[in-house]
Amino acid sequence: MDGVHVAGCYLHLECTLHSVLDGFGDNSLIIGEVVAASALEDALRVEEQDEADQLFASPLLAYLSPGRLAEVRQSTSFPFPKGFSR
Repeated sequence: MDGVHVAGCYLHLECTLHSVLDGFGDNSLIIGEVVAASALEDALRVEEQDEADQLFASPLLAYLSPGRLAEVRQSTSFPFPKGFSR
């Protein structure tokens, strides 16, 4: 990857800029294409490891409007109805 990496991150995306759309008040919509991605080995999903343990070790970052964020470290299985099939 060619670019600046943020210290402490376990996922890095390299993108090319397509366009910037203004008209959202103080905000803009930035449109691009992911051209490269890398992740720390510990952050990758491993079939032999419990997903709850992986999530706790490598939490997800979630944006909470307005202007807040949270680390997601815990989750539960979705309660599909009895007899549900895809």
